[in-house]
Amino acid sequence: MRNFKQAALSALCFLVVITLISVACIGLYYHTEWQHFMDGRVRKSLSGSLDFLIIGSSLAWNGFVPQVLDEELGVNSYNLSSGVMPMHAKKLMVEKELKRNPVKTVLIEIAYDTLTRDTAQDYSEGDEMVISRMDTWVERFEYMQAYLSINDVMNVYSRALLRGVQAWLTLIHGGGGVDAAKKGYYPRVSNDQTIAPEEIAATYHKKSVHLEDYRQANIDELIDLIETCRTYGAEPILVTFPISDRANWTVDHLTDYEAWIVEFCREQGCVFYNCNLLLDRYELFSDNVSFFDPEHLSDTGAQAFTRRFSELLGEVWAGENIAGAFYPDSEAMLQDSPYMKLMMAR
Repeated sequence: MRNFKQAALSALCFLVVITLISVACIGLYYHTEWQHFMDGRVRKSLSGSLDFLIIGSSLAWNGFVPQVLDEELGVNSYNLSSGVMPMHAKKLMVEKELKRNPVKTVLIEIAYDTLTRDTAQDYSEGDEMVISRMDTWVERFEYMQAYLSINDVMNVYSRALLRGVQAWLTLIHGGGGVDAAKKGYYPRVSNDQTIAPEEIAATYHKKSVHLEDYRQANIDELIDLIETCRTYGAEPILVTFPISDRANWTVDHLTDYEAWIVEFCREQGCVFYNCNLLLDRYELFSDNVSFFDPEHLSDTGAQAFTRRFSELLGEVWAGENIAGAFYPDSEAMLQDSPYMKLMMAR
């Protein structure tokens, strides 16, 4: 009996210590908005003034610069995107800002693999980032109750605990925190993505994307996001962001995605711009300086893309037709690729 009491007391003490550590670390993490993506207070300070939103996962997060859009079009925009953001979280983030801002336009990023993602496999990091951007503990608990399994909750807890430890270390050294001037945008450094000449032929269309992998649940949630925008009087615009020439060269069946998304947007009555097919992409972007990795723009590329997109959207708003600004499909685009020219010359 005595041994049982001692064991029970030891277990209780252990739980108390773990609880205190969790409260100290996670509490500081959420309260200080230490990470660069924790922008709840920034968005609250802008409440009532935003009229243009950008929502997506990492391609939009790293690829669209609100300051450039604001300067070029005279709007007040905000990039709500973050890494591996679940579709339901995109709706939640957008709807919160639609309720408290006079939003006229919502730019929705979509990529060839957006609709293939499986919540259980891909979204745990995205869920934790979204939870950390919320204003209150009530919102966080409601989100977990609505969308997360027990395993997901434990995953979020472990990530938050680790970030909490990092927050304490950063606080001690006087660093960290969100840069309000970025308005949600996360710039990345340039890394050379150029394919070596001897690898060009071997990497051509090496990776495939298949429409049968698109999950109906993701499609339904995308439709729900589009309808949510319209409910609040905002125009949803779907945009495919530029990826590197390396990625376009490597991925097969992109034309299947391009045809699918065009038909989907026609059915939904949505405007769609495939900015991966920009006719001047080889002037705007280069694999050696414009990308962070094969599928994400660096700050150099994001600045160039946002400026070009702003020009095109300004022309649309002025009543001009910009259909001639794009290649018909990725196969036509790749005919102008430096890699194609090198391969044909061999």
